[in-house]
Amino acid sequence: MNQDLNRVIHRHCSDCSATNTDIYYKRLTPVPDQSAFTGEATDFVNLFTDNWMSTPNNILNTDFKLYSTYDDAINDVNAWTWCDYCKCV
Repeated sequence: MNQDLNRVIHRHCSDCSATNTDIYYKRLTPVPDQSAFTGEATDFVNLFTDNWMSTPNNILNTDFKLYSTYDDAINDVNAWTWCDYCKCV
């Protein structure tokens, strides 16, 4: 993730609401070292896929932005403005 030029991950969530089925996560800051992950989030993939939370270093519009399309993420337009770390819009 830290090496990828665009730093965008796509997640397809079939259990999410229709507006949140496809989520593009664009990382703005470096992914925390493995040692930063404690408790429920055991690593970055787990944080992104199973235990969505604001720690470690996972604050909307500070550490990452969310988008509905890859093109929006690459062009930094139409970023989501809110996230409760469970249901984002």
